[in-house]
Amino acid sequence: MAEKRAVVRTFTLKEAEKLLRDLPTKDSTLNGIKRVDVFKGSDALIHLMNSKKLLSEEARNVMNTLLEQHYLVRAKSEGEQHTIDVSYDFAVKSEYIWIVEGSQLFTILISALVLAGSLLLAMFPIWPRFMRMGTGYLFYVGLFLFALLIGISIVRVCVNLAIRVAVGRSFWIFPNLFEECGILESFVPFSAWEDEAKEEEAADRASVDAATPVGSGTNEE
Repeated sequence: MAEKRAVVRTFTLKEAEKLLRDLPTKDSTLNGIKRVDVFKGSDALIHLMNSKKLLSEEARNVMNTLLEQHYLVRAKSEGEQHTIDVSYDFAVKSEYIWIVEGSQLFTILISALVLAGSLLLAMFPIWPRFMRMGTGYLFYVGLFLFALLIGISIVRVCVNLAIRVAVGRSFWIFPNLFEECGILESFVPFSAWEDEAKEEEAADRASVDAATPVGSGTNEE
């Protein structure tokens, strides 16, 4: 236990939690009742190793400590839902669910904005003329941006199909356009070959598997 906590002292559990909240997740239901977000242990390990430059064993110690401190719990997939796995040992191939609720600030802000927006729309008939005109301009700007996004999507699909037919490889303009990332990151890089992205991801996972002790999977389902 002391050895595991010594590694975590390099950054706090809250920092580790915040870092891992950025992981890609999939929607599921816990025991068929509660909606939850599930993430893979391998994704968490890779993210910790890449973001904090941790060794595989150090990243595993961080995950074990998060489990011991009840920040998250192992989950077992049963069809279209998940159930809790009572084991507190981190396993790369297992899936995990957060027990600790994330920050509710974003949810509160969104709720406040929705409420304020609803009140403003209800008072639209008494808006000053300049506000009505400004709203009209914003509508057309939003419509233009939406049309631009649709246009980019069509162009990137056409380019992908043309290059696939010509050279037999998949090429994408703005490969991160529909990925779970920030607005700016969606347009970086400008282009990429799909097989190169897959090779990079496979290399990351191979490094995790290579660094994982042989006996670490004995408690996996």
